[in-house]
Amino acid sequence: MLEDTVPVEPGESPDLVPGTEVAGYVIDAKIGEGGMGKVYGAHHPRIGKRVAIKVLGHAYCNDASAVARFEQEARLVNEIRHPNIVDVFQFGELPDKRSFFVMECLTGVTLSARIDRAPLSISGTIEILDAICDALEAAHEHGVVHRDLKSDNVFLSTTRGKTTVKLLDFGIAKLASRNDLTSIDKTASGIVVGTPAYMSPEQARGQAVGPRTDVYQLGVLAYKMLTRELPFHAENPFDLIVEHLKTPPPSPKKLAPKTPDVLARLVVRMMAKTSDARPSVAEIRAVFTQLRAAKTASRSPRAATSLLRGLVLFLAGALSLGAIWLLQRDKEQPVAQVAPAALPAAPSLPGPAPAPAIAPAPAPAVAPAPMPEPTPSGEAAAEIEMDADPIKKRPKRTAEEDEEVAEEQAAPIPADRPGAILFTLHLESTIEIDGKTVAQSSKSGRFEVTPGTHEVSVKAPGHQRVTRSVDVPAGGVAIISVEDDPEPAPEVPESTPETE
Repeated sequence: MLEDTVPVEPGESPDLVPGTEVAGYVIDAKIGEGGMGKVYGAHHPRIGKRVAIKVLGHAYCNDASAVARFEQEARLVNEIRHPNIVDVFQFGELPDKRSFFVMECLTGVTLSARIDRAPLSISGTIEILDAICDALEAAHEHGVVHRDLKSDNVFLSTTRGKTTVKLLDFGIAKLASRNDLTSIDKTASGIVVGTPAYMSPEQARGQAVGPRTDVYQLGVLAYKMLTRELPFHAENPFDLIVEHLKTPPPSPKKLAPKTPDVLARLVVRMMAKTSDARPSVAEIRAVFTQLRAAKTASRSPRAATSLLRGLVLFLAGALSLGAIWLLQRDKEQPVAQVAPAALPAAPSLPGPAPAPAIAPAPAPAVAPAPMPEPTPSGEAAAEIEMDADPIKKRPKRTAEEDEEVAEEQAAPIPADRPGAILFTLHLESTIEIDGKTVAQSSKSGRFEVTPGTHEVSVKAPGHQRVTRSVDVPAGGVAIISVEDDPEPAPEVPESTPETE
């Protein structure tokens, strides 16, 4: 089926058209292209498994030794079987002699795209770097050196809301000639990216590489994650390589002052000009553990204080609401709530029509309550409550905490996040939601429901049932308020026959 290809200029590799079968998989579309080859999305026609197929360009496939080394690298990656390394599970050759491999299909974004979108928090940077270190440790134990670490080769794969770091193109740099130092890509703005931007001094000199080569490139990557800039800049790849060879590595604190001192010193050490001066991967991970422990220790007392203050504010608010409710009962006319509804009066006895015991109801009280931005932790929620306190001053957060809270609050509310219906009633009533009794002889209650439209019903003894339709947004609250007349009319005695 490979005769179904797109015509191209002589010397170029033709694209595989949708429907082409490769190693039992059917090509869906081309999803990427780089200097090494092209990547296609594909699926298995019988079981539906989705994969990505990378087809190497003719320039590399015509070199038998390069193909053999690449096949060996693919085999080693498959033997490592690490969750942070993309899984390569098939290797082969097309009828036109182009080599290919089949790998797992990932959903998400590259680390490059994530850095371009918004700054990473310090904790987020540490977690991504630590996952890469875990993958590198496993690879180094098998004698494999990546040699091409860069933000384009790190993928943030998202499955069911959980993000996993995946390291791509393991060992693919071995396909390029050792002396090919000008193999680069350029963005539309002309910024040089690729191997020269991350190249270690020993790679630039054509010397032997090892695990500390990956450490150097990881240092460059860490610098970019913290500052959103590369540590060295030049007008051409050759001058950029000279920067890696001669210029002392800059501290990320110059562009990112919030970077902890211990992390800034670690990044500079990782970019040391000699491999012996660089830390091992195990030392790097030890620093990450130290930073996590320090952050946990600093946040624990603050979290306890925030929780206590939040509890005090909650109790104060509850007491205030209770006082307001009592004041409302003492007044001649009830204080109007937001669109309150009244319970209809019970049927009267035969005789002259008595004064109504229950005031007629205005429009139903179904109004989504304004909700604060979603917060993933109790500490953040407590801080939002303290912002509304007119007396107590909100404790000052560190710059790092402000960054993390802003990043967390910017996350969209999931469409399936449960909402709630809040009932505030004057009489003890039976409460039903969607035909199901959720409370009996109750004046209040808060009930979690799925987002959408729900039918609610309230029935007080001696009164007619009140039924309303309420829309509950994702993560929001709808309030149902039903009031009775605080001063019902006096009872009218049963009528008697008139005497002459």
